[in-house]
Amino acid sequence: MTLGNEHAAQSAHPGLMQILIGLQADHRPRLVRGDFGFGNEPFIRELEEVGQPYLFKLKRTPGVKSLLNRLFSKEGWIEPGPRDQGWSAMEDTLKLHG
Repeated sequence: MTLGNEHAAQSAHPGLMQILIGLQADHRPRLVRGDFGFGNEPFIRELEEVGQPYLFKLKRTPGVKSLLNRLFSKEGWIEPGPRDQGWSAMEDTLKLHG
């Protein structure tokens, strides 16, 4: 079953990559943002290959929930800088399936 936003991501992917690759690096957007339909390994790999920062939502699968629970209970969050507007950060890795 394909959800509406997953179908939209599949349709938008080729055109978006063509536009991004056609732009000089200093004219590309600072960030490509998309719903969870965009957060798939092939698309992420292509964005990383061209050095394009991205931010995608994740489905709340059991693996995502488990990772978030582990992160929220960990020490070592990075303290925000003056431009971070009070946000803190922690990095981890989650293997995508599909």
